Amino acid sequence: MRVRLAVLVPAGVLLCSCTVAARQKLCRDFRASTEMGVRSSTHSSGTGESEGRRQQGAAGGCSSGGDSRDDCTAALERPLGKTYRALVSGIVEQDEGEVDVAIGPVSYPGLSNGLFAASPSGKPARSLFRVLHRHADSTLMEVTILTGRPHQIRIHMAALGHPLLGDPLYGPGGAPMVAVVSGSRLGAYGDAGNAMPGDCGYHLHSMDLHFHHPETGAEMRLTAPVPAALQTPQEAAACPAAGPPHSFA
Repeated sequence: MRVRLAVLVPAGVLLCSCTVAARQKLCRDFRASTEMGVRSSTHSSGTGESEGRRQQGAAGGCSSGGDSRDDCTAALERPLGKTYRALVSGIVEQDEGEVDVAIGPVSYPGLSNGLFAASPSGKPARSLFRVLHRHADSTLMEVTILTGRPHQIRIHMAALGHPLLGDPLYGPGGAPMVAVVSGSRLGAYGDAGNAMPGDCGYHLHSMDLHFHHPETGAEMRLTAPVPAALQTPQEAAACPAAGPPHSFA
């Protein structure tokens, strides 16, 4: 009898597929989900959507039209879907919306291939957000990604004007923050002064993952307990908190 496990791992841990078949299946699902997100974005742009709304998303803002819930429903039909909790800096005014800023590599010190960030020449990317609670100087968000670009949520929340609380890498606009080189601190890759993709400290938690079983085709849904920093006041009062933010493996 085969036993399959879903493992919660701390943020920043590198994950690898155990078999070639598993890696190929995940790649196909990620690609299909991303292509569906891009196609639905293209479709909505050609069906009466206002030019102002499209420009708003392209500039790093969000849209909050009546089709957000339809997009959320469509997200559940994708081969692989992920929903996160995120704590962002500042107060997000919109209750819900979409960020569709393109993501691609940009020049960055210490990385020969560049760093993924908001880029007009990048690939299409879409994220849906919903405000869960507003604190005094931060906002608790639920974010569903419709595409799977590197660091998508970090970049999109920063592009929205609200970087993840504690994120050492991405600033408002979705561009990297390059610090003055100093020997007082080392990034995860040993590059003095500048934050690197592996540096942690931001508040992001993978809370819901759904996909189809690679052998049976059955729909699978996995949920992870929400850590204290990412709970709503109602959740905190109703149940004890989980540990630090995690991802699924």
